[in-house]
Amino acid sequence: MSSQTQNIAERTEGAAALSTFGVDTRAILDAWSTVVSQAFAQPAAAMEAGQKLSAELLRVWAGVSDATLEDDSRFSDPTWGDDPLFRRIGQSYRVWADALDEWLRLSGLNGIEYQRAQFVLDAAKDVMAPVNTLIGNPEALRKLTDTQGASLARGMCNFFDDLQHNHGYPAVADRGAFRLGEDVATSEGAVVHRTELFELIQYAPRTKKIKATPFLYVFSQVNRFYLGDLTPERSLFRRMLDAGIPVFAISWRNPGQEHSAWDLNTYAAGAIEAIAVMREITGRKKVHLMGLCAGGLVAAAAAGVLQKRKDN
Repeated sequence: MSSQTQNIAERTEGAAALSTFGVDTRAILDAWSTVVSQAFAQPAAAMEAGQKLSAELLRVWAGVSDATLEDDSRFSDPTWGDDPLFRRIGQSYRVWADALDEWLRLSGLNGIEYQRAQFVLDAAKDVMAPVNTLIGNPEALRKLTDTQGASLARGMCNFFDDLQHNHGYPAVADRGAFRLGEDVATSEGAVVHRTELFELIQYAPRTKKIKATPFLYVFSQVNRFYLGDLTPERSLFRRMLDAGIPVFAISWRNPGQEHSAWDLNTYAAGAIEAIAVMREITGRKKVHLMGLCAGGLVAAAAAGVLQKRKDN
């Protein structure tokens, strides 16, 4: 993982999931390349879908189309059905989206190539939805009028805040709405081991009787350790502690440019070191190991190394 990606994760603090975390940009470009290449390779499919789209658009703007938006919650505002202009805009979007589906059906793509094409076309449909614009969103226009422009001002503030703090990605949560130790990460614990790579946190037991085998949670390097300890009602760690399970968690360091050589071997070695510390603290050789997302790769690599060493 690059330090740039980790730094982005640090600044956004979970306000938005960046596409670089879950989507391979090159795979997206390759999928679009497949779509374009197939469109040229199968012109008959594009022509047939285009002809159907042209005919449907004529019906839409003539006011005789039976295209419906009722099954799409984005168009639930009554204006989409009551206002002739918005009804035509919504129906135009629907028949265009249907035309993309029709082309895909006729394209001749199969298997993984079909699925990739479907993914990028679905993304294009989402991006091009008229409700994503001010002028194409009757609810937003109504709020603009009702607030005398205040809603637009707030929206612009949010936009510039996302540009400054979230690389332009729309935030899905208020970055200042939660405080560590008060709203999230409320389970009592302490750092029992610290290295340049990670901190090992041991959580305080909540029962008189403690189970014999401790539990180590290895998080993804782009997530925070408290993902397992959200609000008390939604805390995995609290549930485990209430069941008498000794809980430990690794909190990875946000790497800087000087840590660019850190790789899977580095993180797997860190997990193995954490296990050794747990064994020393608890006096137990056996450890339950669980990894989340990229942390699962680290946990699997660490377990593989220990098995190879016959350190089970």
